[in-house]
Amino acid sequence: MKMTRTIGIGVAGLCLMTPVARAETFSGKTDWMAGKIGVFQHHLFKAAPASFAEMEKTDPKAMAEQLSKLGVDYFCLTLNQCDASFLCPNDTFEDLCGYRRGERCFQRDVPMELADALAAKGIRLLLYTTGTPPRGEKRIVDGIGYAYVGENKDPLYTRHGAENWARCLREWSLRYGRKVSGWWLDGCYTWLGFDKPEVGAGALFAEALKAGNPDAVVTFNPGIGLKAHSPAEDYLAGEINEPFFEACTGRWAEGRQWHLLTYLGAPLAMPQPLRYTDAAWIDWIRPVLRRGGCVTIDCGNSPTGELPPLKARQIGTIVSAVRGTLSKEESDRIAREARLFARTERLEGANVCIDTREQKFFRSEFAWKHLVPDGKLVRKGPQGEEIWSDAIRDALDRHGRVYLPVRVGKPYWIDRTIVLKSGQAVSMGPDIFPLGAERTYLKPVPGFAGPVVANASPGDRDIYLKRVIVEGADEPFVFTGVEGLVVRETGVFGARGACAVRLRGVRDFRIDGLLLDGCPDLAAAVSADAATDGGMVRNVTTRRGGPAVTSVGGGADIWIDAPSPMAP
Repeated sequence: MKMTRTIGIGVAGLCLMTPVARAETFSGKTDWMAGKIGVFQHHLFKAAPASFAEMEKTDPKAMAEQLSKLGVDYFCLTLNQCDASFLCPNDTFEDLCGYRRGERCFQRDVPMELADALAAKGIRLLLYTTGTPPRGEKRIVDGIGYAYVGENKDPLYTRHGAENWARCLREWSLRYGRKVSGWWLDGCYTWLGFDKPEVGAGALFAEALKAGNPDAVVTFNPGIGLKAHSPAEDYLAGEINEPFFEACTGRWAEGRQWHLLTYLGAPLAMPQPLRYTDAAWIDWIRPVLRRGGCVTIDCGNSPTGELPPLKARQIGTIVSAVRGTLSKEESDRIAREARLFARTERLEGANVCIDTREQKFFRSEFAWKHLVPDGKLVRKGPQGEEIWSDAIRDALDRHGRVYLPVRVGKPYWIDRTIVLKSGQAVSMGPDIFPLGAERTYLKPVPGFAGPVVANASPGDRDIYLKRVIVEGADEPFVFTGVEGLVVRETGVFGARGACAVRLRGVRDFRIDGLLLDGCPDLAAAVSADAATDGGMVRNVTTRRGGPAVTSVGGGADIWIDAPSPMAP
């Protein structure tokens, strides 16, 4: 049932007021969404047929079992995105583009299997697809009838193309019927022509997607933001990067169900650490759900389709908290985590700025840019290496912090330990998962065996490292007697010593996001002595061999997340 409200808008002070009508649609079909929390999962499959082997690993029963234990209300699965590869059959698409059956569309019907598995657990299924056909291949764009722009670029909407793409959407809708409760369509952008009156894509797509289930809810994503986009949609697409800056004042926004889609670690299921604490999520999401809002969280996926362990645990904790079923043990852990983050976030805030543009919030590091080392202080080593030890030390002495810009394929060679004093900080390259020659990293010269980074003396306070990548060191990081230590999004490549990070008598610390790559001989990612206390280690990831344990020893109030192995 849809209710339509017409609002008259006049100009004060005029004897004659000419109302401008604006229709706001309140869809009763979204009643089930109010106050609910769900999980979204991106699958960025490679182009077919290479992706089919990956799709075959999907285990819908295991996915449903995990989601049921986590207690989520619904699950949204990606059918396709960007490349010409679909997770399920679509004969209409292949016929329009002149492909053989199964050439571009996986013939095993994974969504159907998942719908049945979820229904048995009382969990609703939503499906993600796009408003445009797979981009970049002229054959496909021409076959559907959109306007080809160029390789790897989204095509432009046309009426003929939208009609054909609606036929593809209709096939899915009729196939899944009432087993699918809703649809989230991406790429419905104004600059591509989605909302041109002569195209009429919104009405075409909504009719097609409701053909199999008139009660299905649909939305069309206009890009980042909480805004209505089409009269044909039932709820806000609500794609948001920084959710905590958004407030829900009630169930309805411009006549649509208030809905926000965001992510735990990184957009598009990229492998990045958890970015917020359990407490921060819980404090934000409770009032949203209480006021009738609906929140969907992108959590990424494993090869079988199940959520990665750390992200699954955080989702389960959030759901339990908002429903009042948290155990005392978990409540105590969340409280300890919140206290630690309050301490370490102050240190983080002193080194990372938040910038505002177009009412969106982005994490930014522009404050670092003028704090780079002086290249004139770079020395040449015996084999022509560019040794940056003096330059880094000089920048720390002058500024208290240093940013090491990207140097693709060229290391920052060092011949002595980078020693940090109270309040000092080092930040490097742009990515926690730097691979191959693209990474920016510190590398000890041959014969240098000491720690690459260490603090000056016991009693140091508030030391900060972010994205500091070290390659080929015996003992990369050693910290002794520090109070207030943050090590964020750090990488260790080819370490040969006992551990990647050694802590001795450290208090109030957070090691958050540690990538170990090619370190099969390490006994531990982090080694903490008995005097180390009041901290956490989480988001440890291993590639190409690494320790099976995260920490050895340590004080009573250290809590640790298990490592998250990645495929080589």
